[in-house]
Amino acid sequence: MSTMFRTLLCSFLASASVLGSAWAGIEQAPPSFPHETGNAVYVDFESIEARIVYDVATKKTSVESEVAFQMPAAGYPIFDLIENPSEALLDGTAVATPVIQDPKKVTRFRVADRLIQPGVHRMSFKHGITRNVSYQNGAVASAFWMSDLDDRQYLEQYLPASFEYDSFSLKLNVEVRGADANPHVVRANGTIRSPSRNVFEIEFPSFYTVSSVFFHVLPETAAATVK
Repeated sequence: MSTMFRTLLCSFLASASVLGSAWAGIEQAPPSFPHETGNAVYVDFESIEARIVYDVATKKTSVESEVAFQMPAAGYPIFDLIENPSEALLDGTAVATPVIQDPKKVTRFRVADRLIQPGVHRMSFKHGITRNVSYQNGAVASAFWMSDLDDRQYLEQYLPASFEYDSFSLKLNVEVRGADANPHVVRANGTIRSPSRNVFEIEFPSFYTVSSVFFHVLPETAAATVK
């Protein structure tokens, strides 16, 4: 990928995000629908914070993530996450997060199976990332690739997410573990800090939606060959 193309790509994503922010909001969410003893309710994400650890020795990627969201009405909160979480907590208590279909059976997503009241709530998860991750030669390459050509191909592939009607702040703390002799770099359309080797902090604008995020971690040697 050329430097010019990368710049144009990031500019396009940022521009699309700005345009999207003009209409993003809970008022654009689909209507609630019956679920168990109440309604399944689309929520308003306020923030996502995630710690991603790429373990080169075990070739596994682990994530601990937390979401703060506004529940607009009493019911069961709707969100999405492709990976099956090994742990899910809603306001500090374990909760099941089954995959369900929308009433028209057009798509699928998850619901937290506890009826809660309107207000601010928190969900936290432990899960992995298996899509678009490659471990080889003592290094890792991973990216949040997204597409609108198929269902469930946005941020929900990698992190708990809401939907295109919603904008939120996103912070990632990323560590490549077990690769001290192999420095890595991050490319992202957010603000990047690297407090130490193979440790990164990325903060994305709060007007981004689930389709806005560009994130790529790769070995420094590989990045140097990309012109």
